[in-house]
Amino acid sequence: MKKTVKLKLFLPILAVVAVVSFFIFKELNQKDIAVSKGQSDGTVFVSIGHTRIKAYLATTTEAMEIGLGDRESIGSDESMLFVFDTPDFYSFWMKDMKFPIDIFWIDESKSVIFIKKDAQPSSYPEMFTPDSPALYVLETQNGFADKNLVKIGDTVGF
Repeated sequence: MKKTVKLKLFLPILAVVAVVSFFIFKELNQKDIAVSKGQSDGTVFVSIGHTRIKAYLATTTEAMEIGLGDRESIGSDESMLFVFDTPDFYSFWMKDMKFPIDIFWIDESKSVIFIKKDAQPSSYPEMFTPDSPALYVLETQNGFADKNLVKIGDTVGF
């Protein structure tokens, strides 16, 4: 009899925990990113090519406008991930940049759809635009695409 009472108390608690967990994980997975607050809008680890790198997040208009433009450089294990609300043809330029970068446009299925290698600060005000809608854009150190054999169609994890 005692087992039945304990079980009757345990099952509703388990059900509540399951429902709450579902909504928490659903919220986190809406952008597939678990944010840890810090520099920029947070950070996340990104797997692309044959490596895993730290990405500073740009999810707000302010962070997106600044991008990497306020830095002197980034390390080979660093990047910036721009996270948009809806897929679109997002154009990027090299305004205020002090160093060259590789830029990767990523669709909602997390596939690389366009790559701009060796984007130079001197190219400003030229704009780089993908051929199809992207939901994410990743900026890395110049030469990252070639060094890590990243190509269109590759899957990105974060």
